[in-house]
Amino acid sequence: QRQQRVAPGRDAPAVNPVQAEVLMERFAQRVAQALHLDGGQARRLQRELQTSRRERASIAARTRDVRRELNQLIQQGSVDEGRIGQLLDELLDLQAQAAMIPIDEQRRLSAFLSPLQRARYLYLRQRLVRQALDRQGARTDVPPRDDLPRDFF
Repeated sequence: QRQQRVAPGRDAPAVNPVQAEVLMERFAQRVAQALHLDGGQARRLQRELQTSRRERASIAARTRDVRRELNQLIQQGSVDEGRIGQLLDELLDLQAQAAMIPIDEQRRLSAFLSPLQRARYLYLRQRLVRQALDRQGARTDVPPRDDLPRDFF
């Protein structure tokens, strides 16, 4: 299987939705074990992760569409400054929405996880993202692996 390198600022290759769902379930199980969650907490975590994943997927799809249209207009030498401005504004709005997802997720998680559990969750999530990006050969600005003590878990 050939790995595709993702240039900074470029969209990652599309992910198979079934594969993404399986990976998210595995991640939720791993987090539930690492955080010693009871059955109710584990189910709530699973629901919250699904909600966040759907939000991310929706924003990513719309971002791809906006970038595609913007690139087409630019390549065609379009003088439709109004439409280009609308697309740029929408792209910025989408970036702001994407930035709010982890904040909203943390607020939802705070309803049933302790601050320490949420901190551990963030650490596990960063590791997952780093591993996925490493597999793709992409660069990342995720903090270094050894930024927390080994006994953190």
